[in-house]
Amino acid sequence: MIVHIRNEADYEVAIERPEVLFHAEGGTPEAVERDTLSTLVDRYEDENYPIAPPTPLEAVLFRMEQQI
Repeated sequence: MIVHIRNEADYEVAIERPEVLFHAEGGTPEAVERDTLSTLVDRYEDENYPIAPPTPLEAVLFRMEQQI
C-alpha cells in the first residue's frame, strides 16, 4: 500500500517494503509500488536528512583518496 510519508514511523515502514518488492517484474503492480515508494522515500530523505555538498578541500581530499 502506498501512503504519503509524514513521519519517522511512516518512513520506517516505507523503507522496508521496496526490499520485499525488489525482484518484481517490470510493469506489474508490485513494480509500480516499489518505484513509487522509492521515490517517496528519496523525497522524505532529501527533506529530512539533507547532505551538504563537500567543501572544495573535502572534494580534493576525497578525489586524492580515490587515486590510491
